[in-house]
Amino acid sequence: MTPKPKGQSKYDDPNSGYTNVDRSFMEQRAKRRYVEAQTYLVRKIPVLGIPLLEKLPPKQSYKVQAMATDGTCIIYNPEWVVQQPLLELVHVIAHEVAHVAFKHMTRRKGRCQKLWNVATDYQVNSYLDLMGVGQMPKDCLYDVKYNGMLMSSDAIYNDLLENSKPDPKGEDPDKDEEEQEAKQGDGDSDDSSEGGQDTPEDTRLEKEMEIAASYGWVEDYDGSDPEAFGDADDEDNPTVSITPADIEQLEAEIEEAIAHGEFAHNKISGDQPPVSINGVLEPANIEVVDWEDALQEFLTEKVKTFKNWNRPHKKWLQQGFWLPSKGSYGLKDIVIMNDESGSMNEEENQACLTNIDELNQQGLVTFDRVVLMHFTTSVSHIEYFEPGDDLIYKRHSSGGTCFDTVFKKAKELEDDSLIDPSCYIVMTDMYDWFPPEPDHPVLWMSVTKPEVLYANDLIPNYGKITHLQI
Repeated sequence: MTPKPKGQSKYDDPNSGYTNVDRSFMEQRAKRRYVEAQTYLVRKIPVLGIPLLEKLPPKQSYKVQAMATDGTCIIYNPEWVVQQPLLELVHVIAHEVAHVAFKHMTRRKGRCQKLWNVATDYQVNSYLDLMGVGQMPKDCLYDVKYNGMLMSSDAIYNDLLENSKPDPKGEDPDKDEEEQEAKQGDGDSDDSSEGGQDTPEDTRLEKEMEIAASYGWVEDYDGSDPEAFGDADDEDNPTVSITPADIEQLEAEIEEAIAHGEFAHNKISGDQPPVSINGVLEPANIEVVDWEDALQEFLTEKVKTFKNWNRPHKKWLQQGFWLPSKGSYGLKDIVIMNDESGSMNEEENQACLTNIDELNQQGLVTFDRVVLMHFTTSVSHIEYFEPGDDLIYKRHSSGGTCFDTVFKKAKELEDDSLIDPSCYIVMTDMYDWFPPEPDHPVLWMSVTKPEVLYANDLIPNYGKITHLQI
């Protein structure tokens, strides 16, 4: 639920002396101020400004403290807007657009909403600081520890969670709202840390949650009418049931707008390195997320979309701009490389295959084949599965581990036109040196805990890592 303002609006206070005319005048000032900041973003930072203009119409509301978004619009408190310096307002609007670009409104997946907002704020503010967007307000969540270009919101959330406790209102940071309500109703909430005293880390986290609530909030996308956003507690605005297809549609529209923004941004950036939101979404060596979420995201987003320059976007073409539309295609061969050195059991190996099969049956992932390569220091066996086949894992070898051998074998099969890879998924304990980066996206599904990987320098400089834990 979007945090509400702490106090009553002075325009709602009958003793304040303000009239409806005063309110209307203030709202018009806020609208002009917002448009001024929006225009600045479109001209100076189009990678964020164009998605803002295309997909996030503004809406005024006194039911938020500052700003909030659910991925369909940006809602702002006009009283707050008129009080902000222009460059700080630019920063906060960009903050909301970045929440949407990183898909924070669809990726919470039942985690504590307040802590999720803290984590995503750290990522977004670092990203905006590194991009040089506007002027960061004095009181916002920023820590050099959380590099927004490298560290995902999931990884930041997990780091914060390790140092958290149930907050003073009884909300366990890693439980969803329904669980919280049930827990509070039973009177079982634990309001204190060990010893009955708040630690400095507890106090800091509570303060961080307050800051996130008073700045730029991200709300879950629930399919409600954008005009009713912010009124979720009203009986006249019931929550709409949404499907994975609805979420996929929203994300596809956002990706298309981001493609337009990236193109325009790179046109004005001269000799500067090209900007890519997807480059931030797919860090090489830091992101460690829930393996099922990581697998689905990897297969449905990272290797499934592209910018179609042959089919220009109709809206922008009418205005004289040749910007790409977003295209999509089914995956060709999903190449799974199973490390059979003995560190992975049959259940772990089968889990990945079962998950891919379920994604295919749900229509979220389409592919030509799954190519299963069993390897140790050599490739001992290769299996080919087509859609509808039973994806059953059977061990075929045992021994050491050599990534270079299986990567070279995959390249050899591709050169001989025996496979047509869309991506590599490597299921392993990570105990080997890493070969040069291949021509295809790589997902490392590691059974070794992240802290052990870092301690032993077992982090590759490419691909995405997730911890496979059954």
